[in-house]
Amino acid sequence: MILTCASTSEDTNTSSSCTRVVPLTIKVVLIGFDPATINTSYLTWQGNLPRERVSSIIDGENTGITFNLTYNCFFAGQDFRNQLTEYLRRIGGTVESYNPLWERETENTFYDANKVEAWLYDNNASYGGFPANGYTFIIANLTSLPSYSFVQYNDSNTHPPTPHYYNVTYTDRDRGYTPSYREFMVAWGGHHRFWFLDLSAGPEFWTWRYDAVPHLPLQVATGIFGIDVHTAFGKKWLTEYVADYVWEAIYNLAVPQFVYDPILTQKYRIVVNILDNRTDAEKVTAPIGSTVNAEWIRGAFEDLTPYINTSVEVRFKNTSDYPDLQKLILDHYYLPTPELEAQGWAPYVDLRPIYEYLQENLEAFVANISRDEEEFTIPVFAFAFSNQTVFGITFKWSIARLHPEERYLWGIALGDMCIISMPQEDFLRGDIADQPGKGFGFTETIIHEVGHAVGLMHPHQFGMIGDFESSAMSYFTFEYNFSQFDKDAIRRAHADKTIIEASSTVREIQLLLPNRFPSTEIENLLSRSTELLTEAEAEYNKMNYTGALLKALEARESSSEGLNLVKRQPLTASIFAIIAAGTGFVSGCLVTFLVLRKKRKHPALAYAQPMATPMFCPNCRAALTPETVYCPQCGKKIARVNS
Repeated sequence: MILTCASTSEDTNTSSSCTRVVPLTIKVVLIGFDPATINTSYLTWQGNLPRERVSSIIDGENTGITFNLTYNCFFAGQDFRNQLTEYLRRIGGTVESYNPLWERETENTFYDANKVEAWLYDNNASYGGFPANGYTFIIANLTSLPSYSFVQYNDSNTHPPTPHYYNVTYTDRDRGYTPSYREFMVAWGGHHRFWFLDLSAGPEFWTWRYDAVPHLPLQVATGIFGIDVHTAFGKKWLTEYVADYVWEAIYNLAVPQFVYDPILTQKYRIVVNILDNRTDAEKVTAPIGSTVNAEWIRGAFEDLTPYINTSVEVRFKNTSDYPDLQKLILDHYYLPTPELEAQGWAPYVDLRPIYEYLQENLEAFVANISRDEEEFTIPVFAFAFSNQTVFGITFKWSIARLHPEERYLWGIALGDMCIISMPQEDFLRGDIADQPGKGFGFTETIIHEVGHAVGLMHPHQFGMIGDFESSAMSYFTFEYNFSQFDKDAIRRAHADKTIIEASSTVREIQLLLPNRFPSTEIENLLSRSTELLTEAEAEYNKMNYTGALLKALEARESSSEGLNLVKRQPLTASIFAIIAAGTGFVSGCLVTFLVLRKKRKHPALAYAQPMATPMFCPNCRAALTPETVYCPQCGKKIARVNS
């Protein structure tokens, strides 16, 4: 670790602020690639992959942490590639099924993503193990599996697509609905500190819908552009192709940005107000109590930050309990024209006026709001609307479509609160999707939005392929828990902050102490604080960020106590000045006393002192005695000089 502290001093007041540069290793494992076709020096060149990554919040604020990234590339051998493909064949299955990318039936081969992740984890020794302080990104090229080919790309009618994918299955815990198309993935990870991507898999529908540059299988991309990876140009092309995916993984997963400043606090207090705006009949068919579970929310955040106590309060209310709010909803309800409705537009309520109302009346819904180290209160407002109605975010009267299965807006984290909406249609989504009586609830969305409130970002911020991750922050998955990448990001931020605070205080003590009267107690506190910070760094280097935080908190407490003591300790310069002043006064009195006493005893000598012998007349150079007043030879008066 490199800790840089800037100190300022004014008279006796000194302060210190520190920044941190911390090392992090990124290991890139390449499976199914000829080492002669990828230049690893070029792969890790700073124009392809970052050497440094400054930790920041999306508004541009710098957190004071810079990650110093180093790279380790490893080519897995042919034997390991064969073992992996053999395992995939054992667990995989090929079926004729609807493919949302082509919007028709295709021959799809699926592999259980969680099983593959577990197998890669268990066999990590075969590719050199995991770095002690960093992340591993596995990039595979497995065209020996059933894959979408360039020939199929050119003529999918004559040669039907035969892609392979990695699949997961999720079910809404509140109301039992299973979201569709979660089996079409090309990457996966998040239970551990690694993530794998199969460049021969797909294409999938997710990045094609939402990414500016969607994922295209490697074998198709080389065919489209006529790339021979064994030529000089082809080697550079392939190296850049791989580097771009690693770059996304670094920015999305290893060192992500934060939505908001991650506040370290003793308690997350999550207050959920469920506001029901449905008809009486709708309330009967989908009881509001079945849409949220406080324990699942609490469990997710205690798993995310085990050192923070989490409480969740859920309050069920009707909008009719707040006539002004209910009227505001009615006044800002938009019903699309028949033409827009035919294009898929649904009714919506303009969010901005509702947000203004909730801001102005926040204390009426959530009293005693805190955002400090003792408690971080997070108000959540979840609205249940009739039929298809949801909130819409307007910007120049364009409506954001933020989710593929859910129209418009399910939720948003706005800094001071989270606002969520869900229509009756989604509570009973299964009625129109062969899952009668089943639907979505609020719980997973609440976890996602509160995740933003405490600082976490989407894993697709720098490319939608990052959404293939086992995280509640992903749009694609439907997780109720956070990934290891999420846990590391938030815990590391809390540890970094606390280490910086404690280090700044230690530095301030070190600057002040030389000018203070010595104190064994202060020296002991300084020594203990330094020792605890060393222990914190040791845990940090092992990626035990919780352990690092706890040590840093101890260091912060002991250093704070030491700083308070050192500021009350007398300045050594003042003591010596007092002593010097006192000594000068006494010495002056003594000299004056002696001089006055001498004057009283020899009054004539107060003005003239005997001249030293021998003496000579300055006029004629005749010898003189000390008592001579006039020269006996020339008669010149001799001047007297005080000694």
